[in-house]
Amino acid sequence: MENEITEALGAIRSYIEAHDGYAELGEVNGSRVTIYCGGRCADCEPKCIEDAIKDKVPGIELIFR
Repeated sequence: MENEITEALGAIRSYIEAHDGYAELGEVNGSRVTIYCGGRCADCEPKCIEDAIKDKVPGIELIFR
């Protein structure tokens, strides 16, 4: 599961960086996954990040910090 999440984040990395932001995989605890966001992504609705990850790994709970 961690590899798929990392791949999903990598696939949208250029989009995130173009908006002066970042998103990184944090803790994985069962189906609960923490994603750390910063830069402009910290103030943004993380729907684009959530969609990219859930396309690869459906059925997980994402927590954004």
